[in-house]
Amino acid sequence: YSSKLDAAQHLIQSALDVSRMGSELCGVALIGANIIHGSPLANGSTKPLITASDILTIEGSLVHTLYYISDIRAQLSQVSIQDLPISNTQKAQVTSLLPLLPKAENMITQAQGLIGPLSWLLGVGHPRRFLIQTMDRAELRPGGGFTGQYGILQIQDGRMSRLSLTDITQLDYAENGTAIGRQAPPAYSWMTFPNWGVRDSNLSGDFPTTAQMTMGLFED
Repeated sequence: YSSKLDAAQHLIQSALDVSRMGSELCGVALIGANIIHGSPLANGSTKPLITASDILTIEGSLVHTLYYISDIRAQLSQVSIQDLPISNTQKAQVTSLLPLLPKAENMITQAQGLIGPLSWLLGVGHPRRFLIQTMDRAELRPGGGFTGQYGILQIQDGRMSRLSLTDITQLDYAENGTAIGRQAPPAYSWMTFPNWGVRDSNLSGDFPTTAQMTMGLFED
């Protein structure tokens, strides 16, 4: 009975790994459920939808999940599926699941790399402000269309502030109809329209370049 007891030991350890992993991932799912039920778009509450503590919990759960999957693979590698007292159909199911474990590890590793950027975008621990522009595709520009309106969207701890749009002329013409007289950068000398402003700042088809020009103008 030595081989059977040895196989049982490996299977029990795998089962413990699965149950512990499921318990931790349920905790992550509850964080997600609270975000959904808390309504990210609702303006009537200032309670954080996601906190730095939640991020640490998620990161820890992913680290532990990788360990559990690795241990499950190691434990099952010591077990002969064909010798298990289960039906042929069940053996086929178990055999088909084993190749999915490396894929799960790869997906979790990728998810770990996204946590930092996502927490930054959601303003976890610090508010983030984003410049929003509407663009008229009837007046094309290399980076989109003519900007007619703009607004500032603030996100903090997963909650979005109320967004309102403002006529771009109130920004580009100093709110008094007077042209500031700014010229386009030398690399875009073909843009000869007077008073180069945010409305026409998307002069590059390369988004990061356009974003830098637009943010610089907006800050000025």
